[in-house]
Amino acid sequence: MKKQIALIATYIVSVIILLIMTNAYHSSMQTSVTRRVVVVAAWVIFTSLILAVLLLYNHNRELKNNNRKLYERVKRELETREHAKIMRQKLQEQIERLEDQLAQRNDTEDEKNNKSKYESSRLDEATRDSLVVRIIDVMDSSDEIYSNNFSLKRLTELVGANYKYVSQAINETFNVNFSSLLNEYRIKEACRRLGDLEHYGNQTIEAVAESVGFKSRSNFVTTFKRITGVTPSEYQRQATAPES
Repeated sequence: MKKQIALIATYIVSVIILLIMTNAYHSSMQTSVTRRVVVVAAWVIFTSLILAVLLLYNHNRELKNNNRKLYERVKRELETREHAKIMRQKLQEQIERLEDQLAQRNDTEDEKNNKSKYESSRLDEATRDSLVVRIIDVMDSSDEIYSNNFSLKRLTELVGANYKYVSQAINETFNVNFSSLLNEYRIKEACRRLGDLEHYGNQTIEAVAESVGFKSRSNFVTTFKRITGVTPSEYQRQATAPES
């Protein structure tokens, strides 16, 4: 920057000298000295102009190189972040698949052990049937089940019953555990929303999944396909396709 200022100042002074000498040259004081001064001043101006052009060229080239380096650095950072994001997503999907497999295995084991598990229970058939009615009423009418922190404990509070009795009633009546029953209700509601373009047509599949209580798209898709046999996007296409 200092070199540029100095060069500009030199150039301005040279132009002033040239103007003065040109004026003297065209006046009555035309001498060999004034002619030499004019020639020298002209060369100084020409040299200054060349230096200015070179300096400007070098400055632009350095600026371009610096911008290129900055672009490459930002590009590498973005690629690194994107790679890390993809790896996190893959890891999350693997964890969710393992959790889903574990849940299914637990469901199978629960079904096998239900009889022995509740042999000592004092829950009689009439009380269980009454409890099931209350459970179904909550699952059918309460929007709380679409909250991602809805739990068996909260369900027992809503039906006003013993925690173990509620779990037993679900297992013996529906042959699934609470988590599987909850997922079935959530997927049922998700199907309704995916087919309702008037009220949910502007929502993405991720938004619908979150609205019914799922924390991630991958877990939602896995559970949806396991229960319905198709993916959410395929279901939505079929549900909203015009009738021929």
